[in-house]
Amino acid sequence: MSDMLNSIGIKSMGEGTVNTEPKKDRLDQTDFLKLLITQIQAQNPLDPAEGADFIAQMAQFGTSEGIAELNQSMGTMTDYIKSSKALDAAKLLGREVQTQTELGTLTDNNVISGSVEIPDGATNVKLSVQRLNGEVVDEVALGNHLEGGMTAFAWDGSDGEQSRFPGGRYKFLVSADIDGTNTALNTYIGNIVGSVNLNANSETSVNVDNVGEVKLTDILAIK
Repeated sequence: MSDMLNSIGIKSMGEGTVNTEPKKDRLDQTDFLKLLITQIQAQNPLDPAEGADFIAQMAQFGTSEGIAELNQSMGTMTDYIKSSKALDAAKLLGREVQTQTELGTLTDNNVISGSVEIPDGATNVKLSVQRLNGEVVDEVALGNHLEGGMTAFAWDGSDGEQSRFPGGRYKFLVSADIDGTNTALNTYIGNIVGSVNLNANSETSVNVDNVGEVKLTDILAIK
């Protein structure tokens, strides 16, 4: 056995000897072929191994090599996907995205856009625009909805007298009567992407004004 290992460069350690050669973690393809050739040369000519045995050994090694190559390919593909998502996220810098929140920021000339998820049969759907202290500054009727779904809305900050409310943060709350009960609905408000999080060990995300960290999969719409 020691002669066979020596023939491929793996030296056995006798008593009182120290192996100073670099340690091999595993046999590679060249080592396997050397072992196979050595095994053929060392076999008993009166009782040679069956060809099927050699084929089985080669198939087993081939499977192991295939799995290793597949794992390497999957790793490469994963890195590519992460890089692609990072590039996609970088393109969102400075753009407006709709995410689930009730907060939006009014500036000098913007229109705050949003969406609301309305269930089937909702009636008396109403948007209430409020200051952060809860003071109502505007209300918009969104009608009745026999068929539910995502419904878009927009608020231009007008106070109804050809002027605008002061810039700042406002709350957008949507409610509806559902089976006779007034119910709050989920709103998605457009806010600006301020930065991108490129985390090596987690999903790529963006930081959105008024919201915080948001996964790309949680973005409803991009403006």
